Amino acid sequence: MGTSFQNFIDYLNQFHDVSDQLTDYLQASVRETVYPKNHTILQAGKYPKELNYIVSGCARVYRYDEVTAEELTLWFYTSTQLILPLSGPDTLSKWFITMEQKTTVISISHIHLKYLHVLFPEYHFINRGFLELMISLLSEHLDMVQHQKYAEGYLQTMQENPGIFQSGTLRNIASFLGMSESTLKHIKYEGSAKGI
Repeated sequence: MGTSFQNFIDYLNQFHDVSDQLTDYLQASVRETVYPKNHTILQAGKYPKELNYIVSGCARVYRYDEVTAEELTLWFYTSTQLILPLSGPDTLSKWFITMEQKTTVISISHIHLKYLHVLFPEYHFINRGFLELMISLLSEHLDMVQHQKYAEGYLQTMQENPGIFQSGTLRNIASFLGMSESTLKHIKYEGSAKGI
C-alpha cells in the first residue's frame, strides 16, 4: 500500500498539514480493497460504513427518478479523490455509489472516523477543507448543467475531468451532463469530426 497510502496523505495535506501521529493512526486504520465493476459501496436508504479514497478507478453517485424510473447521475469520483457520501456520514443515504470500473480504494471505517474527530483536532480542518471543495465543485457543476450549452458543458468536462469519459458509460455521462444520450453522441461525433 506504500505509494497509494502516501498519495492519500498528500491528498489530505492539501486541506491541512497531517501530523505524524495522524499519519500513524491512519496507516494502522485503513485497508486497501479492489472492487469489481458495478460493485455498490453505498445504497440509498443505508448508512455509510466507511470513507473511501480512490487509488485507481471511478465511482458514480446516482439515484432513481421516481417518475421515470431512470438512473440520474449526480457525480463521478475518479482516481486520487475522496468519496464523500453526499448525505453525510451519519445520515441515511439518498444516493447510490457504484464502481464504474474495477476500482482500488483505501478505506477507513466509520468507527475509526469517529475517533479521528476526538483524537486529532487537525482532522476538523481537513474535513472542513474537503467539504468546502466538494460544495464548490458541485455548485460549479450544477451551474454548468443549468446555464451552459450542451457542447460547452461537454468540452469543459472533457478538459477538467477526462477520466469520466474513459470510465463511465455514455448513458451515465449524458445524465451527469444533463442531456440525453443521443445529444451526447451527436456532440461527440461533431467533436471527433473537428478533431476535438
